[in-house]
Amino acid sequence: MAMNRFQPQVLFDLLSKRPESVASLSIEFWELIASALIPLIGKEGFTFLYGRSLSITQSTFPWLAAHQGPQQADTQFILLKQSLEEQVFTEARAASHTLFINFITILTVLIGESLTTHILPVVWDEYVSTITNKEFP
Repeated sequence: MAMNRFQPQVLFDLLSKRPESVASLSIEFWELIASALIPLIGKEGFTFLYGRSLSITQSTFPWLAAHQGPQQADTQFILLKQSLEEQVFTEARAASHTLFINFITILTVLIGESLTTHILPVVWDEYVSTITNKEFP
Protein backbone atom coordinates (compact mmCIF):
# COMPACT_ATOMS: atom_id res chain seq x y z
CA MET A 1 0.00 0.00 0.00
CA ALA A 2 1.33 3.42 -0.88
CA MET A 3 1.77 5.86 1.95
CA ASN A 4 -0.40 8.40 0.12
CA ARG A 5 -3.44 6.25 0.99
CA PHE A 6 -2.53 6.52 4.64
CA GLN A 7 -3.06 10.06 5.82
CA PRO A 8 -4.12 11.25 9.27
CA GLN A 9 -7.06 13.04 7.64
CA VAL A 10 -8.34 9.65 6.47
CA LEU A 11 -8.60 8.52 10.09
CA PHE A 12 -10.49 11.72 10.91
CA ASP A 13 -12.88 11.09 8.02
CA LEU A 14 -13.35 7.46 8.98
CA LEU A 15 -14.25 8.41 12.54
CA SER A 16 -16.69 10.96 11.12
CA LYS A 17 -18.62 8.22 9.34
CA ARG A 18 -19.35 6.42 12.62
CA PRO A 19 -19.92 9.11 15.26
CA GLU A 20 -21.48 6.66 17.70
CA SER A 21 -18.37 4.48 17.62
CA VAL A 22 -15.49 6.98 17.90
CA ALA A 23 -14.22 5.55 21.18
CA SER A 24 -14.32 1.89 20.15
CA LEU A 25 -12.88 2.59 16.68
CA SER A 26 -10.07 4.59 18.24
CA ILE A 27 -9.21 1.81 20.67
CA GLU A 28 -9.22 -0.80 17.93
CA PHE A 29 -6.73 1.32 16.02
CA TRP A 30 -4.49 1.77 19.08
CA GLU A 31 -4.53 -1.97 19.73
CA LEU A 32 -3.36 -2.66 16.17
CA ILE A 33 -0.63 -0.04 16.45
CA ALA A 34 0.52 -1.56 19.74
CA SER A 35 0.60 -5.07 18.29
CA ALA A 36 2.72 -3.85 15.37
CA LEU A 37 5.15 -1.77 17.43
CA ILE A 38 5.68 -3.77 20.62
CA PRO A 39 7.78 -6.41 18.84
CA LEU A 40 10.03 -3.59 17.58
CA ILE A 41 10.26 -1.22 20.54
CA GLY A 42 9.06 -3.37 23.44
CA LYS A 43 6.14 -2.85 25.81
CA GLU A 44 7.99 -0.21 27.78
CA GLY A 45 8.92 1.65 24.62
CA PHE A 46 5.35 1.64 23.40
CA THR A 47 4.00 2.64 26.80
CA PHE A 48 6.43 5.54 26.98
CA LEU A 49 5.67 6.67 23.43
CA TYR A 50 1.91 6.47 23.95
CA GLY A 51 2.17 8.21 27.35
CA ARG A 52 4.25 11.03 25.91
CA SER A 53 1.80 11.47 23.04
CA LEU A 54 -1.09 11.52 25.48
CA SER A 55 0.66 14.09 27.66
CA ILE A 56 1.20 16.39 24.69
CA THR A 57 -2.40 15.93 23.55
CA GLN A 58 -3.71 16.80 27.02
CA SER A 59 -2.49 20.37 26.52
CA THR A 60 -5.33 20.75 23.99
CA PHE A 61 -7.74 18.21 25.48
CA PRO A 62 -7.18 18.28 29.25
CA TRP A 63 -10.10 15.93 29.83
CA LEU A 64 -8.20 12.99 28.32
CA ALA A 65 -7.37 10.29 30.84
CA ALA A 66 -4.24 11.24 32.71
CA HIS A 67 -1.17 9.12 32.21
CA GLN A 68 -0.09 8.22 35.72
CA GLY A 69 3.35 6.68 35.39
CA PRO A 70 4.02 3.37 33.71
CA GLN A 71 0.80 1.57 32.88
CA GLN A 72 0.09 -1.35 30.63
CA ALA A 73 -1.20 -0.41 27.20
CA ASP A 74 -4.50 -2.18 27.94
CA THR A 75 -5.08 0.00 31.00
CA GLN A 76 -4.18 3.13 29.07
CA PHE A 77 -6.59 2.18 26.31
CA ILE A 78 -9.40 1.58 28.80
CA LEU A 79 -8.82 5.04 30.26
CA LEU A 80 -8.70 6.56 26.77
CA LYS A 81 -11.94 4.87 25.78
CA GLN A 82 -13.68 6.09 28.93
CA SER A 83 -12.45 9.64 28.31
CA LEU A 84 -13.61 9.59 24.68
CA GLU A 85 -17.01 8.14 25.58
CA GLU A 86 -17.66 11.00 28.01
CA GLN A 87 -17.27 13.64 25.28
CA VAL A 88 -19.46 14.85 22.47
CA PHE A 89 -18.60 13.36 19.10
CA THR A 90 -16.69 16.34 17.72
CA GLU A 91 -14.44 16.61 20.78
CA ALA A 92 -13.80 12.86 20.94
CA ARG A 93 -12.97 12.71 17.23
CA ALA A 94 -10.65 15.71 17.41
CA ALA A 95 -8.85 14.36 20.48
CA SER A 96 -8.42 10.91 18.96
CA HIS A 97 -7.07 12.41 15.74
CA THR A 98 -4.69 14.75 17.59
CA LEU A 99 -3.40 11.95 19.80
CA PHE A 100 -2.66 9.87 16.74
CA ILE A 101 -0.84 12.72 14.97
CA ASN A 102 1.26 13.40 18.08
CA PHE A 103 2.08 9.71 18.36
CA ILE A 104 3.14 9.45 14.71
CA THR A 105 5.28 12.57 15.00
CA ILE A 106 7.18 11.18 17.98
CA LEU A 107 7.41 7.72 16.44
CA THR A 108 8.90 9.15 13.25
CA VAL A 109 11.54 11.02 15.25
CA LEU A 110 12.44 7.87 17.19
CA ILE A 111 12.47 5.16 14.52
CA GLY A 112 12.69 7.21 11.35
CA GLU A 113 10.33 8.02 8.54
CA SER A 114 11.24 4.96 6.49
CA LEU A 115 10.30 2.43 9.17
CA THR A 116 7.22 4.43 10.20
CA THR A 117 5.97 4.56 6.61
CA HIS A 118 6.57 0.83 6.33
CA ILE A 119 4.68 -0.14 9.48
CA LEU A 120 1.69 2.20 9.42
CA PRO A 121 0.23 1.27 6.03
CA VAL A 122 0.16 -2.39 7.10
CA VAL A 123 -1.67 -1.47 10.31
CA TRP A 124 -3.96 0.86 8.39
CA ASP A 125 -4.93 -1.84 5.86
CA GLU A 126 -5.80 -4.25 8.66
CA TYR A 127 -7.79 -1.58 10.51
CA VAL A 128 -9.82 -0.53 7.48
CA SER A 129 -10.51 -4.14 6.59
CA THR A 130 -11.65 -4.90 10.14
CA ILE A 131 -14.02 -1.97 10.52
CA THR A 132 -15.38 -2.19 7.00
CA ASN A 133 -16.58 -5.73 7.69
CA LYS A 134 -17.95 -4.96 11.16
CA GLU A 135 -21.50 -4.14 12.12
CA PHE A 136 -21.92 -1.17 14.43
CA PRO A 137 -24.88 -0.32 16.63
